[in-house]
Amino acid sequence: MARMISANKLNRFWKNGVVAKMVAKVRVLKTMEEIAANTDEENIAGASAVAELNNKLAQGRVELVVNNDNSLGYKLDGADAVHPFTKMLTGTFHINSAGSYFSINGLKAYKKLSVSANSFTQVGVTNLEIYGDGTMLGNINTVTNRTYDISKYSSIKLLGKTTGSDAYRSFVTGSYTID
Repeated sequence: MARMISANKLNRFWKNGVVAKMVAKVRVLKTMEEIAANTDEENIAGASAVAELNNKLAQGRVELVVNNDNSLGYKLDGADAVHPFTKMLTGTFHINSAGSYFSINGLKAYKKLSVSANSFTQVGVTNLEIYGDGTMLGNINTVTNRTYDISKYSSIKLLGKTTGSDAYRSFVTGSYTID
C-alpha cells in the first residue's frame, strides 16, 4: 500500500538532496542491448530504446499470408516458407443411412481424414460413403478405421446408404479426425 507524504516532508527531501540522490541512482537505458543486459530493476528504458522496440513490434516478425487457395498462413520475417494455420478437427456423427449425409467445407489446408465407423444399425445393407468434392474416396460397410488423403479437396461428405424398404431405420455412427 502506498503512503502519502506531506508537501513539507517532500520539500525537506528536496532541500536535503534525498530526491536528487534517488533520481541519480536511476539509469536511463538507451539501447536494446543495454535493456537486455540490465539486471537493476530501478533502471528505466529510454525513448530511443522504446521506439526501437515499438518498431519491431509494429513491423512484426511474423507476416500473415493469404495463399492462392484462400487458406491462411504465416511466414517469419525475411523467410520464403509459408506455414499454414491448421488445427486438428475432431467430432462424431450419427447418420440415418437412408441418404442422409454429414459434410464439412473449407478444408484446403488439411491433408488427412480418419474415419472410425463405430456401429451400424442394419436393416438391409448399410454403407458409409466418403466423398471429397464429389469424388468418391471410399466406402465403409463394417466397424473399422480408415484414413483418406484429402489434400486435393476443399470439402468432404459422409453419406449414409441403405437398400431395403426399412432403410430409414438404419444408422451408422462413428467419429472423425481431420488434420
